[in-house]
Amino acid sequence: MTLTAYFKAIVGGFTVTIETENSNKGTVSSGGVVTPGQSIAIKATPAKGYQFEGWYLNGSKISGLGASASYQPSETCTLTAKFTTVSMPISGPVILCNGSTGTFSISNSAGATYSWECSSNLSITGSGNSVSVKANSNGAGWVRIKLNGEIVFLRNVWVGPPLDLYISGQDSSTAGGPIFFSANTGSTNSSTSFSWSITPTTGATIFNASVFK
Repeated sequence: MTLTAYFKAIVGGFTVTIETENSNKGTVSSGGVVTPGQSIAIKATPAKGYQFEGWYLNGSKISGLGASASYQPSETCTLTAKFTTVSMPISGPVILCNGSTGTFSISNSAGATYSWECSSNLSITGSGNSVSVKANSNGAGWVRIKLNGEIVFLRNVWVGPPLDLYISGQDSSTAGGPIFFSANTGSTNSSTSFSWSITPTTGATIFNASVFK
């Protein structure tokens, strides 16, 4: 008995186009033509300062598809890779007294370039992922950084006059009675905060903080 195998030619295939929403944010592998039932390898590589967010088909995100994956199309299509900015907030004070200096920094990113900028009432000394910022005049200000020339992170800073702290209170009290103290900075800045502490000799505790601004 003779067995003969017959084959049927597959006419055409699915063209898969792979693109990135922004070449500055990341790159992708090339697409190609896939015969029905076969898969194509896809890959998205984010640029420094960005992370892969997802693959999109006709405006909708494809669930469960990672940056490097195998995709089996059911028709000719275009896959779009989208990227988001890596969250790297600036750390540093939000209030500076006029004439004082604060340190502002951002997480170190290997191979990244940093460009710091500030409002006109501040000045910056240093470079890299950590700098010193000096307050030169009162008012609202800001510090921002460009990562690799385009990613901007901003931190608002309020500059106010140096605070004169006045503490008033009683020198003594009856046994078991309270001693009242108050603090006054003369500042109208609603962000002024106070932290009270005592060194007790007989188990005294702070039961209420009376603060006047």
